[in-house]
Amino acid sequence: MQSTLELLQEGADLQGSLCQVLLRERTALVAHEVEGLQAANDERDTLLARLAEWSDQAQSLLQAGAADTDAGGEPSLGGLVKQLPRALTQRGNDCLSRLRRRAEEAHQLAATNHILVSRNMDLVSRTLAFYTGGTAAATYTAHGAVADSGSQPVVEANG
Repeated sequence: MQSTLELLQEGADLQGSLCQVLLRERTALVAHEVEGLQAANDERDTLLARLAEWSDQAQSLLQAGAADTDAGGEPSLGGLVKQLPRALTQRGNDCLSRLRRRAEEAHQLAATNHILVSRNMDLVSRTLAFYTGGTAAATYTAHGAVADSGSQPVVEANG
């Protein structure tokens, strides 16, 4: 099993890599580079799978370490850092702070990319509506389900 410091360092590194991928994704979105976007999405999916594995390892370490609990009564990484020998506590706190900063940065980047995708989808929808002479119907509902488009074709064929 990994040590607390190794786990925190790995988590911070994974979050940092995710931030870099999300920045590349944003660049591809703005430049409308389909290939770059696909490559970033593939890499993001791989990193998210690795982060899920990391999270499982963190949970195992938390359970094995019987760490101090957070405000909600759950074991926390901060509690594990408190259990480190005094000589390693500062390094542990530094790693934990870096992990938290990078996770927050990844969250902000993902939110920004979501907005860019939403705006691009709106533009495509309006463009299609303009060329088809119809109104733009939503493809997805607010909850991510496929919207009922009725029986109206998106583009009518001219005979």
